[in-house]
Amino acid sequence: MCCGLPVVGLSSLAPVLATGNSAFNFNGSAYVEVPDTPELRLSDNFTIEAWVYLQDGTNETIIDKGPTYSYLFHIYPNGQPGLGLYANYGGSHNWVYSSAVTVPINQWSHVAVTFTNAANGLKFWVNGNLVSQHTPAGALTSYTGAVNIGRQEPGGCNCNLLQSRLDEVRIWNSARSQAEIQSTMTAEIPGSTPGLVAYWDFNNGSGTSVINRTSTTGIDGTIINYPGDSHWVSGVPRAASGSTSDGLGTHLNNFVYGPSAQSASSIWQYFETANDLSTATLLGNWKVSGNEIVPHQNQWDNNRANQGNYPFVQYVHSPPVSSFDGNPAMLIHPDDAGRRASVAWKNTTGSTRSVDVEATLKLAYPGNNTDGITYSLHRGLLNTPRYLSVQSGTITAGSTTAVIIDEAVELQSGELVYLSVGTNGQYFWDHTIAAMSVNYTPVPPSNSVAPVISGTTRNGELLTTTNGSWTGSPTSYAYQWKRASTTGGTYSNISLATSRSYELTDADVGKYIKVSVIASNNVGPSAAELSDATSQISDVPVVVTTTTTVKPASVTTTTAAPALSIVI
Repeated sequence: MCCGLPVVGLSSLAPVLATGNSAFNFNGSAYVEVPDTPELRLSDNFTIEAWVYLQDGTNETIIDKGPTYSYLFHIYPNGQPGLGLYANYGGSHNWVYSSAVTVPINQWSHVAVTFTNAANGLKFWVNGNLVSQHTPAGALTSYTGAVNIGRQEPGGCNCNLLQSRLDEVRIWNSARSQAEIQSTMTAEIPGSTPGLVAYWDFNNGSGTSVINRTSTTGIDGTIINYPGDSHWVSGVPRAASGSTSDGLGTHLNNFVYGPSAQSASSIWQYFETANDLSTATLLGNWKVSGNEIVPHQNQWDNNRANQGNYPFVQYVHSPPVSSFDGNPAMLIHPDDAGRRASVAWKNTTGSTRSVDVEATLKLAYPGNNTDGITYSLHRGLLNTPRYLSVQSGTITAGSTTAVIIDEAVELQSGELVYLSVGTNGQYFWDHTIAAMSVNYTPVPPSNSVAPVISGTTRNGELLTTTNGSWTGSPTSYAYQWKRASTTGGTYSNISLATSRSYELTDADVGKYIKVSVIASNNVGPSAAELSDATSQISDVPVVVTTTTTVKPASVTTTTAAPALSIVI
């Protein structure tokens, strides 16, 4: 299809390589040195992420900043089963280890750490899934030494050098959310992406330079102890330009590991599904020992007493050559009691998407299977309002032919699309090799709740707007305040009124005000969304001062006539 990686053929389930895409294969001696710059002195609100193809599972250094551990990001640190970040937290150097998680050998995995100096602000991620969260003891103390990619402590031990392939190393100046991590982890992104301060994509393909793709100057890397151009190898498979895939284009490379129970909020989920597709229950048992056919492999099953714990979904990472051509594969198997095994992809993007679902199915042991299997690609479950049977059929007994599925499915936010495999009689030897990918074209943000203006509608007062609610993980917002003579009239832009708040002026008196908000993400800007109009803007009340003049009262004075004196 046009918008994603091609389905992987079952005779070649190794990663599909993108044209012009490279990574560097670190040999335990070579490392990348990057000069210090203020943008790399991380202390709070940051994300470090990378793709790694592990070839060794002990103290694998992704990145460290010297001279004394500004931030050391490790896989399997000190023998711990997972990730770790060693740093000076609030004045004291300490390790913080993730919960136990498998970062598998000999396949690509995405690893990330996000940091905010707050409760549960330190988080570890594998393949876009949250592994664990921790409360740091304080912000990091940042130093001015060089950054090493693939080597620990540039100013000290110079040890624990990486012995694996590395690609797409990025540093952000924010603690990215799960949606943000998932939205960009599988595709090349522009160096101008907001918040991206360092991006070493290892796309040189030869030589000792590792180019930084952002505008941050002076941080191109140099490979020290360069082992030669033969160590430039094919990089992690990426989604095609203009599309986003589920992880690597195939479910196999985005397998969700235990031992923690499956989450109904995960992108990929594994189910025991009723044969009529009316109900589905998350497989609750995590095994590292596999089953009687392909032992010592990781699988999700239902922990029933039967030998294979059917139904199950298994990641066969060390496959027998005879059945899998020596390539890793996803193996799914139904139960004998009318229970199918299902792999499902959930739309967690927050909006309705038309997705391209590509899948391939093939009997793992056609010579042993006697009655074939049934399969179905379906949206939702039977008897639910939006259930849709997209494609279904059977693979006949003994068939060596692969079934190819390539369908467009509309999924509302929160809906799942299932690939289900059931028996066609007995469940014996119904082991089915499967590949599945889900791709969609990302879009700019879309508004779901309009912005709302608050404040007093009077001359001289300050109005403020909310951003509203948006899908598509906006990274920035733009504002434009407008006025009109009537509430339903034509609203014209107010000059220079482009902040989140606006102070009303004489020109607004008697008018009505709205605000336009545009949200942008790494795809581009949204359409403008208008708020409702305010009430009519009033003027400041005129205070009337009255002066009263009191006129003095007239005073009349009467003079009495003098008394007459009479003499006799």
